[in-house]
Amino acid sequence: MNKLNKVGRAAYETTALYGRIRSVLGTIVATVFAIVFIIIGIRMFMDSRKYKNTVTADITNASCYKTENQGYNCELNVSYKVNGKTYNSNVSPGDNKKYVKGTKLQIAYNKDDHNDVVVPVNQVFILLFVFGGLLMLVSSWVHLYFVMTSKTFAAIEGTAGIVDNFILRKNNKRKN
Repeated sequence: MNKLNKVGRAAYETTALYGRIRSVLGTIVATVFAIVFIIIGIRMFMDSRKYKNTVTADITNASCYKTENQGYNCELNVSYKVNGKTYNSNVSPGDNKKYVKGTKLQIAYNKDDHNDVVVPVNQVFILLFVFGGLLMLVSSWVHLYFVMTSKTFAAIEGTAGIVDNFILRKNNKRKN
């Protein structure tokens, strides 16, 4: 084996090792984020079950201010009827819309405490958290499996990491 082959083999082995290390660390981070996403989704689902009943409420007062991302953050006083009895509550929609006094808003209330109200969350949004977390979890572990079982795949991962860390980021620093 000549010197050039030894250098090439050493570079290949080192790049594959770097790819495996990078993949393990990436899988750990992705797993943590995936678990957080899944927990948030399950929590949102459990909370949404508590607020099954919906009613149209009148906004009696709206206090809105503009946020940095050009949306609005509003605190609303709402008036609504449940079983013929009128209730007044405060709610924060959190949807970046500007609300004004006198308009109507769909709210959900707790059947055990009619003063406990929220703006209902779309079930699709909840599913996105759960399935997004599951997809992130599965894909990161499948990726780790391929990196750990194939030296070629590990070397490709290592090369991508080297290019990203040492070449692309260095060029981005020059632009800034």
